[in-house]
Amino acid sequence: SFHRKVEGNWPAVAFVPAVIVAVLWIAQQPAKRAGIARWAVGVAVAFSLVAQFPEIPLLLHIRVAVANDLYGWKDLAEQADHDAAGATVIACNYQNAAELSFYMRGQPEVWSFNADRRSNAYDYFQGKPDLNQLDRVLMVGGDEPVVAMFPHQTSRDYTATYLGRIIRTRSLRLAYR
Repeated sequence: SFHRKVEGNWPAVAFVPAVIVAVLWIAQQPAKRAGIARWAVGVAVAFSLVAQFPEIPLLLHIRVAVANDLYGWKDLAEQADHDAAGATVIACNYQNAAELSFYMRGQPEVWSFNADRRSNAYDYFQGKPDLNQLDRVLMVGGDEPVVAMFPHQTSRDYTATYLGRIIRTRSLRLAYR
């Protein structure tokens, strides 16, 4: 991708065939390619450790989005529960919508409204509310076209920390007409 963040699932279809080809290539001349095989095993062990213990990058002060995305959601959901006070909760992307829907009290429907990005599954689910019909919403994040629909707003930021490091900041914006 030249214009967007590469998603982790993009190369997934190539992984199994690549492993098979690599094993066959190493097996053709195992003595000559032993160093490459050791290096590959070392990389696999390192990635496996990070997959099993996602705190490792955070402890080493390495920014890895996947590791950062594991923490802070319960606290954000508590803040959203408090701030929403009965308002419909919407998010600026499907990741935020899914995490909030899972962690908020009662697991309410939280919709993803990403006006200035590509569509996602939430655009195809039935029952998505019409923003023009809502008087009050709590926006987590927020794209400017959605934000502009509501003339009155109060906003504050929620910052998630883990091991003393800031891992994510999201705005919580109560908007009403």
